[in-house]
Amino acid sequence: EVILVLREAILAASVVTMFVVGSVDGREQVSERRQWFALCVNPKLTGPILIAFKNKGFESFTPFQTIVRKGRSQTSEVVVPAFPGYVFVRLDLRFRLPVLMTPGVRSIVGYGGQPAPIDDEEIDALTRVIRSGLPAEPSPFLRNGDRVQLIDGPLAGVTGVLLRQKSGNRVLVQVSLISQALAVEVE
Repeated sequence: EVILVLREAILAASVVTMFVVGSVDGREQVSERRQWFALCVNPKLTGPILIAFKNKGFESFTPFQTIVRKGRSQTSEVVVPAFPGYVFVRLDLRFRLPVLMTPGVRSIVGYGGQPAPIDDEEIDALTRVIRSGLPAEPSPFLRNGDRVQLIDGPLAGVTGVLLRQKSGNRVLVQVSLISQALAVEVE
């Protein structure tokens, strides 16, 4: 029964609460200064962290996924974070202390010790996927130039370099010894 209540609380907290403006010490956060940040958190405390942020007036979320765990005699569905160890929060950096003091929060993700905001478009895309109800799962983040192996279709098993172009994605199959390559379009 406790697990069911926690699961419902996690699911409720994973929904983005767009109506929350948030205030700290009675001072309203100025919406123009609020930006989205990724927090590094203890993965086991994701649900309680989301609930704490909601209670503190901070807009936050993390995408969840349902996975099937197989035991010896039974299978069960478990709701887990899609990005274990990360929670997204919208805040004015001047009011970050209550966020950082939340048990389970390790740090704000950034570069060179400086918090780095996340583009609103990226957060909007994530929330749209969550709200759509379509099945979604974590996927490796691929950059232009990453080495990839095709897993389906007539080129299954072929390894090459990912090239992203306006016309579509291509995989470059290289012959290093002669410094030549073929580019093939992939979906």
